[in-house]
Amino acid sequence: MEALRLLVTPQASRLVIELPEHLAHGLCEVIVMPAQDAPDLQPPPSAPSRPLRMPSPKLAGTLLRDDLTSPAVPAQEWSALE
Repeated sequence: MEALRLLVTPQASRLVIELPEHLAHGLCEVIVMPAQDAPDLQPPPSAPSRPLRMPSPKLAGTLLRDDLTSPAVPAQEWSALE
């Protein structure tokens, strides 16, 4: 069993953590409990707030005319399925 211990400060009643690649896929167990005051445990510095990502103003008013969820080619053209 491998454990990842982090001290994270809640922001708006949420905790956000970055997982290492080997833990980023599959099922993870999360246990949340208050951290004890200990000299070796220092809370991480506050992350600088990033501005929200917004689409380019050049895209304003554009419309999508395609069905983005349908396949690009018919299933009969997929030789991998044969």
